[in-house]
Amino acid sequence: MMKKILLSSLFLTAFTLSAQNIDLPTDYVRNTLDGKNDRQKNVVGSPYQNEDFQPGIVTIADKSFNTSIRYNALNDVFETKNQVGEITALIRRPDIKITMDGKQHKIQTYIDDNNMSKQRYFVILAEGETMLLKNEGIEFKEAQQASSSYSQSKPASLVPYTKYYLKRGDQKAVEVNLRKKSILKILDDKRAEKYVKENKLKLKNEEEVVRVLNHYNSL
Repeated sequence: MMKKILLSSLFLTAFTLSAQNIDLPTDYVRNTLDGKNDRQKNVVGSPYQNEDFQPGIVTIADKSFNTSIRYNALNDVFETKNQVGEITALIRRPDIKITMDGKQHKIQTYIDDNNMSKQRYFVILAEGETMLLKNEGIEFKEAQQASSSYSQSKPASLVPYTKYYLKRGDQKAVEVNLRKKSILKILDDKRAEKYVKENKLKLKNEEEVVRVLNHYNSL
């Protein structure tokens, strides 16, 4: 009986260790960080979606690593913490996939507001020939002085925002509004229009757009 208990204890210990954070390959991480929030004192808000590290999985090619992770949405950087508490930033590389809080993040190329080609992490909402991508970012807003005695000054702040993009094949992702007209204009396909009409979809939320794309990608 004691032998069975000992074996069970050893098995549980091994399982616990295997589920703990594993150090990532050094060519995928930047210099060790101090873990401090370096935003200015007069700025309201945080550069992080969640300042606490959470369990996550970093997949590099076909290898997966369990790790503690958080996302600096202001700088578009994922930070990991290893078993001894060292914090490092992941290098943005196209063969990295990050799974955190039930969401899958990958690097994609997109066209920004200035019509420039850039890369960043996106949440992958729909995969296939045509993809729906979600940009959950944070931007810096300058302080605003009161324009009159009836208004109040506003401090500088870090403000979350959400943008959506469609990516077709090897083309760069382009921003899109979650509206029927905007989605169908980019798809430019009568079959998609027919499906939307037959199913009375308004395409005003992620679920309906994903439903259309899943159908469209299966044609």
